[in-house]
Amino acid sequence: MSQIRLKPMLPLGTITFPRAKTAIDLVWGNEYVEQRIIKCRIASNCDHGSDHHPIETILNLRPNPHGPEAQQPYNYTKTDWKAFEQKLENYLPFLNHLTQPTIDTVNQLASDISAAIRRATAETTPRADICPFSKRWWRKELSDLRKQAQRARKRFNRYGTQELEGEWKEHRTRYKRKMDESKRDTWQKFVSEADDRSIWKVNKYLNSTPTNTYIPTLEGEAATNKQKMSTLSRTFFPPPPPADLSDIPNANYPKPVETNLNITITQVTRAINKLAPNKAPGPDEIPNHILKRCLTTLQHHILALAQQSMMTGHFPQSFKETITLILRKPNKPNYTKPNAYRPIALEITLGKVLERVMAEYISYLCETHNLLPKHHFGGRPGRTTEDAMLILSESIHQAWKEGNVYSAVLMDVAGAFNNVHHERLIHNIRKRKIPKEITNWVLSFLSYRETRMRFNGITTDTISTPTGIPQGSPLSPILYVLYNSDLLDVPKKRQLGLGFIDDILYGVQNKTAMTNASELEQLLTKAEKWRQRHGAQFEKSKYVLIHFTRNRTAQVEATVMVGRTTIHPSTEAKYLGVTFDQKLKIRTHIEQIVAKATKYALAVAGIAKSRWGPEFKCLRRLFTAVAAPRMDYAAIIWHRPKDTQTAPTTSQLQALSSVQGRIMWAITGCFRTTAITAMEHETALAPPKWRLTDKILQTITRMATTETNHPIQAWIKRALKHGGPPHMSNLGNLVKQYPQYIQPDKMEHISASIRPPWWTPTISSVISAASKDETTKAHRQRLRQIPAQDLIIYTDGSGHNGHTGAAIYSPKTRDTKGEYVGTSDTHNVYAAELTAIQMAVNFFEEKINEHNDTYIFTDNQSAIQAVESPKRQSGQYIIKEILDAIDRIHKVKPTCTIHIEWVPGHMNIEGNEQADQAAKAAAMSNTNPPTIKMKSAQNRSIQSMTNTQWETEWKTGKENAKRLRAMSQYPGTTTGPKLYGELQRKHVVWIARLRTGHCHLNEYLHRFNIIETPECECGAEKETVDHYLLNCELYDKERDELRRKVGVQGMRSSMLLGDTQLIQSKSKL
Repeated sequence: MSQIRLKPMLPLGTITFPRAKTAIDLVWGNEYVEQRIIKCRIASNCDHGSDHHPIETILNLRPNPHGPEAQQPYNYTKTDWKAFEQKLENYLPFLNHLTQPTIDTVNQLASDISAAIRRATAETTPRADICPFSKRWWRKELSDLRKQAQRARKRFNRYGTQELEGEWKEHRTRYKRKMDESKRDTWQKFVSEADDRSIWKVNKYLNSTPTNTYIPTLEGEAATNKQKMSTLSRTFFPPPPPADLSDIPNANYPKPVETNLNITITQVTRAINKLAPNKAPGPDEIPNHILKRCLTTLQHHILALAQQSMMTGHFPQSFKETITLILRKPNKPNYTKPNAYRPIALEITLGKVLERVMAEYISYLCETHNLLPKHHFGGRPGRTTEDAMLILSESIHQAWKEGNVYSAVLMDVAGAFNNVHHERLIHNIRKRKIPKEITNWVLSFLSYRETRMRFNGITTDTISTPTGIPQGSPLSPILYVLYNSDLLDVPKKRQLGLGFIDDILYGVQNKTAMTNASELEQLLTKAEKWRQRHGAQFEKSKYVLIHFTRNRTAQVEATVMVGRTTIHPSTEAKYLGVTFDQKLKIRTHIEQIVAKATKYALAVAGIAKSRWGPEFKCLRRLFTAVAAPRMDYAAIIWHRPKDTQTAPTTSQLQALSSVQGRIMWAITGCFRTTAITAMEHETALAPPKWRLTDKILQTITRMATTETNHPIQAWIKRALKHGGPPHMSNLGNLVKQYPQYIQPDKMEHISASIRPPWWTPTISSVISAASKDETTKAHRQRLRQIPAQDLIIYTDGSGHNGHTGAAIYSPKTRDTKGEYVGTSDTHNVYAAELTAIQMAVNFFEEKINEHNDTYIFTDNQSAIQAVESPKRQSGQYIIKEILDAIDRIHKVKPTCTIHIEWVPGHMNIEGNEQADQAAKAAAMSNTNPPTIKMKSAQNRSIQSMTNTQWETEWKTGKENAKRLRAMSQYPGTTTGPKLYGELQRKHVVWIARLRTGHCHLNEYLHRFNIIETPECECGAEKETVDHYLLNCELYDKERDELRRKVGVQGMRSSMLLGDTQLIQSKSKL
């Protein structure tokens, strides 16, 4: 069904045969039918006594009515960018920094900047000429054939003879056949010519065909677009919910934390660089890529706007208008209900820059001053869904160790973002010590907002949105986390509260489920007080209660009462994308990911045929970037490496291996009889066993390097001490199987930030974009211009024989210093480069009274960028030491300048060569081994370990692919992307089949009973791969030509099928 683009239309989990609790009555449709469905559900009111439930399916078969023609978008591929920037510079307003900003001046500046960009765009960029009937597969030949068919039909209609009827049908058939051929050829060409960028457009088609959502009559009453607008606005933009605000007027707020509200050009640049270039623009039609492309021209105006906005506490009024797209939620049973749709706000791009700057401020203050509950995840740096789920999993196993039942209840706030009460939100933010200047700005951002909805081809009139947070805003996640943080303050000791944006979970443990239910009722009663004060509503139908236990005699029927709602226990609960069952076997989740991955594998097979399809590297990337991440999501929760003695682990690997095999068959074009191990070798894709091991060990490495106050740290330390049986947890299994990778006390700890958002680099950095030769020449000229009283230092980091070292060399003082950094398992060359810069800064600090400025030359660009713009990254502790030393220097000597400049390595620059030799010597000294292990070094060590284990398994395996194993042992042969990377699709298929021996030769066909004899047509012997390539007399002429090209030494199967230089010649044969 997936191959013909059909999928189930009934919502997932719908039971149609109640006796067996299965869904054996199916409704299938493609993407176009899916957009036409109004209802597809069990028709309980039509039950006629059958043992099967009746299914009601209603389709909208009317043509979509078109609203007024919308203005066509700009075609930026035809923009005259040079003229654009000149005009933009002329049209931008003059910046007056002398006057005190007011609300009016902020609004005016925002409008002037937007107007300048729009005017420059209109004068340099044409509108796209898009016709709703345009088809990329249409050809002039089809127009001619259509005319011929129409003329033949008219003649038949006029005279009605049998001969003319036959002529008309012949023309009609030829026209339809050519149309189908044109569609097929256009699609095949589009897929086959896909490159590293356009393959993602192909991937979008694999996931779903783009279609327009048509909204039918809603609630049985809203038939016109105006009525639909009214119904949707009541759902998505309700009036402020009734909330108990009695505690706000007399509230005493704690002293706010200190902050610096002077916005810097670095903050603005960082915010613009983070914008996704191809996102849809807001009402002003200014896309992100214009801001990114014209950053130099715009940055000072945007900085002035951001600073004035912050000083006045006012968000520009023109930025408060949005376009709200109304999109279908997938797999809903009834699309006449407004809650079956999702609103997505398209904001004005310039406003998003200001929002991102503010979000960075708030996030920094929350993380630096610990203003949020420790178990609130999502919307926070360094915290992921895997952290929250692992804490839940470990809590359950710990309860089992203590002989307890663990019970959890999951809650969902109805219309979470749309129903945020602004006054309550501001109160909560101030209660969390956020400065009043920021809360005033946030209130302005939320107040007096307006939107226009877009659906059914029309854009509605302006609608006021007096409540809620705009979904899609960079501010919305952190604001909602602040809004519902009080819910996570409810649980006390031995109780668990987990939050991920708007998903809340409470967990408790006791000897019986009944006791747990009573305790959960108390927690939910307190949560009800939060609900009343915030005017929120918990979705009653989405309450989930589950009692976790492996005790077969335990009573797990206890219910929980919340007001008048009774929550009955479930056997499964889906939390953050993973389905947890009562015994934590996670079987349902595996079934779900296998089903989804199989569907995707079949879709990939639909574009990878034996004679056409994308390049090998593009198909392989679809697996590594799409299929594998989907399958491996949260693997640390459901998979246990090396635990191959248990049935769950074994069955998981078998199921995932089968799915991976399907995709590898598509990538290589091999037959399904080809061994999966052979295709893993040919595609260079590790088997699930080692891919999951690598993924899980890198995940635990990330967790071990989080900040020391991260809640996962306590669970890792507990697993190190008490992780053994009984009821060994996933962390306990990792500690047992891979103790060398779980040493949090020896790992670096990476903070959310080491400098505040408003921090500005105090160094002068230069990274030349010129060639190495030109940069070397410029460097030698630069040396002659440096004043004699300034210090020159060359730095370098080096790896040698599994060790790393760093060194500096100063040609003026003739000083050379080296430092042993560590082994390749603890530190990499990048760390050595950073250490060398640290040594240079420290050296200048020692000589500060003897020199004015210093020039530090390094051959590592990444190290310069890290010092200039520090992030959450491995090696952060070295970067912090560099920045701290620079701060000390400027405190002692404020006027000095530290220059860090890039020079190309190994270009006979004397200072660089001296530092390189000293770094190599330092790497071999092995003195003062480090006590800190880097995250990046451990990740590389993990990857090396899994690759080595996989390679060993391949070389020592004997059960299948014997010929390919033997071939891969020959020197000079290769496989994977190196072998197939430059070949056409059909050649990839031919070579892969010949290498594996599963091909259209008689020896193979006979083995699978397709033909009667394995003998070659030449009659000499069996038609094997070696016979076909080297001996068959039927191809002597072609073989002689091949021998002249590759030489006698190249006439071996292993070379012809494994040498990249010979493979092109072989493919012609």
